[in-house]
Amino acid sequence: MYFDTHRYAEAEKALRECIHFTTDVSRNRYQVQKAHFLLGRILMQKGQTDAAHAEMQMARSLANQTLSMDRDKLAALMDTAEARGAAGTTDSAMPPGQETHTENQVALRRVTMLREEVKPDIADSYNNLGAIAASGNDYGGAVSFFERAAEWDPSLPGLDYNWGRAAFAGSRFAEAVGPLSRYVKAHPDDEGARSVLGLSEFMTGSYSDCLATLQPVAEKSDLAPQVEYAWAESMVMTGQVDPGAERLAALEKAHPEIPDVHRALGEALSRQGQQRRAIAELHTAVELNPRDPEAHYDLGKLDLENGDNTVAVTELETAVRLRPDSDEYHRELAAAYKAAGRPQDAEREIETSNRLRSSRPSAAGSRSAAGPNP
Repeated sequence: MYFDTHRYAEAEKALRECIHFTTDVSRNRYQVQKAHFLLGRILMQKGQTDAAHAEMQMARSLANQTLSMDRDKLAALMDTAEARGAAGTTDSAMPPGQETHTENQVALRRVTMLREEVKPDIADSYNNLGAIAASGNDYGGAVSFFERAAEWDPSLPGLDYNWGRAAFAGSRFAEAVGPLSRYVKAHPDDEGARSVLGLSEFMTGSYSDCLATLQPVAEKSDLAPQVEYAWAESMVMTGQVDPGAERLAALEKAHPEIPDVHRALGEALSRQGQQRRAIAELHTAVELNPRDPEAHYDLGKLDLENGDNTVAVTELETAVRLRPDSDEYHRELAAAYKAAGRPQDAEREIETSNRLRSSRPSAAGSRSAAGPNP
């Protein structure tokens, strides 16, 4: 009652006394589990994350003990029932076999009722543990806790949002799409979650899905630059080159400091046949971010198409050095070596490309979101 009426100081005192005076936890595990859980919530509000984490862990441990003991009881009941049936003895006037069936049904109902009773608190405990892990930048651990929470209660309010944001922050974009999609479907007006979902879809190469997700916010004047970038680049990648290039050009004027925008605009201009402007944009991208393999790769391809074989080799060698696991990059470098009159080097790169292609899919198509994460 103290907790529900926000009298947290009194609630904390009462909860600690509950835990302190319970000398035999087995007599009321559920009550003490709830005490640890609520105490963890209070401590988290006070910013005592380590202590809150310990209480949540204790709550989870006690909840699991309760379920484990009940499963043991169920197994014992079923073993006893089976033994009775085999012996042909019953304690009632029921026909042989019917009593066993009835006892099994009762035991199963007890387990089901217990699970339904405790699952909201267990799910909430896992959810809070995930939030604590995420606050410490342990996004992998946070995702694991949120997954366990979903196993207990997938409809827990806020779980999908927490889960999706943690996966996104940890660059686990494919894992972010599912929970964020469910959250945005239930909360279509949450523009922040919609933006993060769109970026996650963009990062996984689902450009059509990205466009569909971002459509309701695409024309807003205060769109974050990374979201604007994902929208425009997705347009280019789905064949809408001219409007995508127009959006990228506008974004470049507003944010000339973002190298990915220059690279993407260079790619779009190349598709439009504006090779000179494309090369200029890619050079700017390389100057702003010398370690961007895609910019070096695109620049090398354009140089090769224009007959600048020596420059193409230099750019493509840099791209391969930055991303050695791309079979596409090695194959393009082989073409540059061949054009530059270096057949032995070309053969070596072709062999490397073939080996990479047979071992795993190409990594050349991955994308990066412009600017800091939203």
